[in-house]
Amino acid sequence: MTKTKKENNARYKILVLSITAVLVISLLAITSYAKYITTINADGRAQVGKWSFKVNESDNNNIGEINLGRKSYTAETIADGEIAPGTSGEFTIEVDATGTKTGVNYTVGFSNIQNKPTNLYFKVGNTKYYDFDNLSTSLAGIIDANDPQKVKEINICWAWDYETGADNEISKNDEIDTADGKTANLFSFDIAVTGTQVMPT
Repeated sequence: MTKTKKENNARYKILVLSITAVLVISLLAITSYAKYITTINADGRAQVGKWSFKVNESDNNNIGEINLGRKSYTAETIADGEIAPGTSGEFTIEVDATGTKTGVNYTVGFSNIQNKPTNLYFKVGNTKYYDFDNLSTSLAGIIDANDPQKVKEINICWAWDYETGADNEISKNDEIDTADGKTANLFSFDIAVTGTQVMPT
């Protein structure tokens, strides 16, 4: 065989080996990096819990004036619409979370208190409250997210007793009532009822 033919055969073998090597490497590369990939599309969805909070059927920031519900008395004993020792009444605050899908903490706050008679008290259940801070604490409550009854009626009674205290205190309290009556003006206060979502646990 001539030198040229040997060289051509050698070149041919090198070429075949090179092509084979490239094919093997390519195949190895493909099999090394091949993996199953499946893409399935879906829509992400979550129902947002509805929020609804009303007080005395109002959902804006002002529920107007609340009548203290003074009982009626004969015209001979007290003028119409007035309060004095011996009078009492009650009023209701309606908290409505109908439609809400979360738990609701509610609080009742009092501010801008003007001319409260000293011996006038509020009553919730069997407990008397002479100050608004303790009254406010007693009125706080919760409406559960799954509670079928989402309307809570907060009943607040008040009374200004005709004679206050034990026998040895009546005289002193009469003096206090008399002083309050001399400087009497419109007894008033602001009420703020706040509903807050219960922290999920």
